[in-house]
Amino acid sequence: FFFLMIRRPPRSTQSRSSAASDVYKRQEYDRLQEICNGYEEKMSDEGYPYQKTIQELKRCEQTIILHGIFSPNEEIDDILLENIKYLSLPYLYGDVFGRITDNRKSNILLSKTYLNEYLKLLSHYKVLPKEVKSLWKKYEEQPKYELTREEKVASYKETKSLEAKIKSLERMDDEKGIRQTRIDILIFFAHKALNQLRLIETELEMLAYKEKLDKDKEEGKGVDENYKPPPMQVIHIPVHLSLSCRFKNRNCQSQRIRSW
Repeated sequence: FFFLMIRRPPRSTQSRSSAASDVYKRQEYDRLQEICNGYEEKMSDEGYPYQKTIQELKRCEQTIILHGIFSPNEEIDDILLENIKYLSLPYLYGDVFGRITDNRKSNILLSKTYLNEYLKLLSHYKVLPKEVKSLWKKYEEQPKYELTREEKVASYKETKSLEAKIKSLERMDDEKGIRQTRIDILIFFAHKALNQLRLIETELEMLAYKEKLDKDKEEGKGVDENYKPPPMQVIHIPVHLSLSCRFKNRNCQSQRIRSW
């Protein structure tokens, strides 16, 4: 899993706290999150290029792994409060890569990889909601899976509920409440990651179709410019099948349209 490549035995709280102080300035990570939020609002990287953000995310990732801040032997409650936010790093990666328009296919494939790693990470720590995990599994088994109306409504209600909880973060003054709110932020990102994975599959399908068209064109299999469609014919639609007659002119007996 992301962050868990280096397997270390559990360490004391004191040593981990010391490592956390060296890993990456919390203010810097908060700044990176704000930059990523700004991308969503502006829909561009004006003022702070995507590639620059990715480089800073990589430095953060390398430092976290170097200090072994996370361990595969721990649970979410074992993670220090100030370190919980770093679990969102693979999501931030996936979000930024998904916004880059150059080399589009390569970048959205990277985005897909990081978003899946993020969901795996939350699943490892047992904070991934059952409904998100279920939909994620469906997407993996059926990339073209379409959400049912009930699933869409449930997802919408859950994200709205999480947004309300997140907004209460500033009013929290006890560690337990702050910890839960930060976990809620991770879950909120999980919902967004799932939606982005769905959109990525749709875009990959479109890019594959475009590649096929470009290939056919190169091989001379494009649209025949000399092709002429057959002449149009007039057909009659019975009055009971004509929508225009139903809503506009109820006295008409038939509807004439031109058809191939």
